[in-house]
Amino acid sequence: MLKKIFISAVLLIAVLSFVVSLLGGNNNNEPKVAVGDRVAVINIIGPIVDGASVEQTLLGGTQAATSGQLMKEIRDAAADSSVKALVLHINSPGGSVTAAEEVGRELERFKETTKKPIVTSMGDQAASAAYWLASYSDVIYANSSTLTGSIGVYMPYMNVEDLYKKIGVYTGKIKSGPHKDILSPDREMTAEEREILQGIVNQLYDEFIAVVANGRKMGLTAAKWILPPCVLWQTAGFIPANRRSSWALLMK
Repeated sequence: MLKKIFISAVLLIAVLSFVVSLLGGNNNNEPKVAVGDRVAVINIIGPIVDGASVEQTLLGGTQAATSGQLMKEIRDAAADSSVKALVLHINSPGGSVTAAEEVGRELERFKETTKKPIVTSMGDQAASAAYWLASYSDVIYANSSTLTGSIGVYMPYMNVEDLYKKIGVYTGKIKSGPHKDILSPDREMTAEEREILQGIVNQLYDEFIAVVANGRKMGLTAAKWILPPCVLWQTAGFIPANRRSSWALLMK
């Protein structure tokens, strides 16, 4: 009895499946849905770092935007003919100068080769290297509470020489030149070394200002006057988007 019920159920399912296939089966004459114009959105979330993928640069679970991944997404957008504009959604405190340079060159290449607009949408913050990337946009949008600006460069270093002495640690080195161990934490920086490093920082700052000036369509003198150098994470270095002095950062 159970066997007959099972066979009947299987036959019923087969018949129903056949009927459904007849009613809603494939119709080759039906027009296919065409893919229309699209906007590519690239998320730049967290510190901007040099690297190929997020997995390689996560520190303690912190989200990061890697130059390799961002460059790939920009190239993909450039190669897609259905993409008519590129949107950068930025919520980042900044990051590596090298990473910003790499991604910036890719954005510049996108504009030159595709002639398509780039629009930036700022979240909570878009500071320092994050604003470097935003500068390549044709239009920048921000909330009144967005923290932006902090246009400047800094080079961190530490000196643990006294700590080493306190715990009885001595470090020595044999080097090929007087500045080979520049930024070494086990000794005090010399005046000459400080001058060398300050020159590097100044050069990077000039490059930063040039990128901003070119993107915001203003001269270098005007850019330096409107956008004075600011130290990252210094409260005075950030400009809320509703401040009058920040208009130059957001205007086309």
